[in-house]
Amino acid sequence: MIAMPVTTDVSDDDAEDLGSVDYVVGEASDTARVKSWYWWSILPGVRYFGTRIRIEAWVDPLKNEWIRKTGTATGTTGGTVVEFANVLSPWHEHLMVNQGIANYALDYGDSGAPVFMPWGTDWVNLGGVHWGGMLDEEGELDLAVFSLISQVLGELSVEPMTGW
Repeated sequence: MIAMPVTTDVSDDDAEDLGSVDYVVGEASDTARVKSWYWWSILPGVRYFGTRIRIEAWVDPLKNEWIRKTGTATGTTGGTVVEFANVLSPWHEHLMVNQGIANYALDYGDSGAPVFMPWGTDWVNLGGVHWGGMLDEEGELDLAVFSLISQVLGELSVEPMTGW
């Protein structure tokens, strides 16, 4: 979750009250535009071990840096950035340039999860968006793949929100 409601009494069960996500038949993407009726109530933040904390900055992680990912399938997991590489997306048959490769735990359903660097328990630097994984020799998910936040911001032409 990259944006969250201002009120602290909104539970995960109430998340649908924040807005609606458009679905376009025949399109596949790990991003979604949320139509919110409460535009004034959106704050930048991520869920970190069940707690919502603010995004302080939008910064690409470095090689060997410790990062976290909070995904729908696996929750919050952590690991290090192993390398940056060009990755062929099997779904879109498109070469994804300079993608982050990391060794955090992942599973199908984590796509779109925020990749971030925590600073204590008060705030994080958002570093990217998880979108896939690499298979090992047995065909099991092994290494995670994420797009750097600088690439995401550039591709979507959006201005990031920070603090609260």
